Amino acid sequence: MTHLTQEEKIDYIYNHIKTKKRNTIIKIIFKIVLIISIIFSTYYVIKNLWEEQIKKTISEQIWDITWPIIKDLVKDLDTSSINWINKETFQNILKENPELLDNY
Repeated sequence: MTHLTQEEKIDYIYNHIKTKKRNTIIKIIFKIVLIISIIFSTYYVIKNLWEEQIKKTISEQIWDITWPIIKDLVKDLDTSSINWINKETFQNILKENPELLDNY
């Protein structure tokens, strides 16, 4: 068995206490960071879930409001589109620019 001097014993005890204190501080910091990350992650998830639900609800409500208007507009366009197109002008444009029909 080795015989340690008084100074070596004191140094060993000091280093041991210092290491224990450092480890305790690191554990506390880790726990605090873990708790903060859990809080922020739950906040983020809850916020996004609610936000998606709200967007879905608002979208459905807007669609319910606008659908009859759009339906009526489409009916009006179908019935009155004949008056919108001037056949002579359309034929003249196609005669002057035959490349317009290349994609069709």
